[in-house]
Amino acid sequence: MKKYIINIISFSAVISIVALLLFRFFIPQYYLAIFPAVILYFMAIAIFIYHIVNKGKDKNNQRFNIIYMGTIGLRMFLYLIFVMIYIFLDRPNAVNFVIQFMILYILYTVFEKYFLLKTINSTNNK
Repeated sequence: MKKYIINIISFSAVISIVALLLFRFFIPQYYLAIFPAVILYFMAIAIFIYHIVNKGKDKNNQRFNIIYMGTIGLRMFLYLIFVMIYIFLDRPNAVNFVIQFMILYILYTVFEKYFLLKTINSTNNK
């Protein structure tokens, strides 16, 4: 778990630096003040979901599959709530926000799947 937290923080730092450079020098008109909070939100969800899945991987495969599928639904629900609240509060920037959110969603999903597969494979090889 500690290794995952270090990796997610490192990954988020890289995303933050790249985003800072993009927003600062290339597309400053698209920067939203909530962007750093969105990265923190993704980090928190990723750590929470990893914790749940990590506890479930020690159980039998059927239970792990149920836990994993449940976390996918939970994650989507939490993301949807966040997006809907933002759209409700700041309708003029909704499209910009959704695009940024989807890019972060794809990046964090790829990271989470990679790390999860790596963890499962290392557990199976033991």
